[in-house]
Amino acid sequence: MSRKIFNIIIIIFIVIAIGVWAFFYFSSKQEAKKQGEDLTFREFFPFGQRESIDFPLLIDLEKTPAPTENPIDDKTEMVKEKLRKISSFPVSGATVVSKTKVKEKENENGEIIKEEKIVSVARYMEKSTGHLYEMFLDTNEEVKIANTTIPGVNEALFNSDGNSVVLRYLKYDSLNPSLVSIETFSGKIVDDEGNSIKQLRGDFLSQGIEALVLSPNKNNIFYLSSLGEEVVGLTSEVDNSNKKQIFNSQFTEWLPQWATNEKIILTTKPSAKVSGFAYGLNIKTKSFDKILDKVFGLTTLMSPDGKKILYNNSTEGGFNLNTYLTDTNEKVVVELSTLPEKCLWSSLQNNVVFCAVPKYIEAGDYPDIWYQGLFSFSDDLWKLDLETGIFTVLVNPTESLGVEIDAIKLFLDKDENNLFFINKKDQSLWTFDLN
Repeated sequence: MSRKIFNIIIIIFIVIAIGVWAFFYFSSKQEAKKQGEDLTFREFFPFGQRESIDFPLLIDLEKTPAPTENPIDDKTEMVKEKLRKISSFPVSGATVVSKTKVKEKENENGEIIKEEKIVSVARYMEKSTGHLYEMFLDTNEEVKIANTTIPGVNEALFNSDGNSVVLRYLKYDSLNPSLVSIETFSGKIVDDEGNSIKQLRGDFLSQGIEALVLSPNKNNIFYLSSLGEEVVGLTSEVDNSNKKQIFNSQFTEWLPQWATNEKIILTTKPSAKVSGFAYGLNIKTKSFDKILDKVFGLTTLMSPDGKKILYNNSTEGGFNLNTYLTDTNEKVVVELSTLPEKCLWSSLQNNVVFCAVPKYIEAGDYPDIWYQGLFSFSDDLWKLDLETGIFTVLVNPTESLGVEIDAIKLFLDKDENNLFFINKKDQSLWTFDLN
């Protein structure tokens, strides 16, 4: 073979190689572009039944400033400041109150003046002792405010000003420990001797109270009490004065929610294998009307205006979150899978719900295995606008703090600047700054 022919062959080989490389390069670019266009949120997180979720645009890419030296660390530090663990011990309940702080300072004329500042204060009860504590959210300063000892308080419900509290705990018979009763105590925080440490003073409610909830203004209670082979429902002041019976039923397995000023929702206790029902009890007329029926694993949470109900229905190995519109009887599947017990309606923003949403859901009978403690969730906190369809992740505790949170008993302060919740994993109290 001549050298000329050999050189021609080499050149042809190089051209073919360049052509093959160019073909695969541009094909892969086109395929990547195509995949990028087709990939949706639901392919990563297959929640619900609708096709998409509209997320708010949080960053204007053209106006994004130059990154700092360590933007990830800066963001993490910001989230750490917003998400805080308040109690280092299990709590049985909590509320938030406002207090005035007075600080003395010197003005420009050298005069001492007093400066007042209203701050939010978390008030909570230690589960093991019944002692009351407060934490100032502006300084993280924790103080004990009452030391009346009541061991093993399972539930503490505070009234509107946080100075009265209803306690629920188990009492074991001293002669026969297998005999257990549920005690309900309504107490007021009082200062008997002018000490900084106060006491709880109050009275016991009747035994046999199966369930108890606060009214929307937190100054009244509704409770279900066993009476022979039936259950009766009564309303009263927090101190159990002005009692009125408004309900009775031979069916005894109810979960109540005092949803609006005039309506209490009564839902049958849930199980994945049992068809559930929900009824509305009118406090004034005592009418008892069916709202939802034949829903397996049913739990509910009505909005403050009474127009919407979040409800859960169990599925094969899981569950769905739905919204029921009371005016039109319309049922809508919510995009995210969580339980109504892990949600809270906003009182200031219509159609807005704050929810703790599990990152993953292991197959099982819900809500049974969650109630029984056989499975625990790891949640992110979300804000859901059910009218616009904008669902926003507020915080991922695992990513930001390296902790897993199974959030329950959510509540907000008056201005909805802070979201509070209890971590079911260790019963600790937490807060997230919504500003």
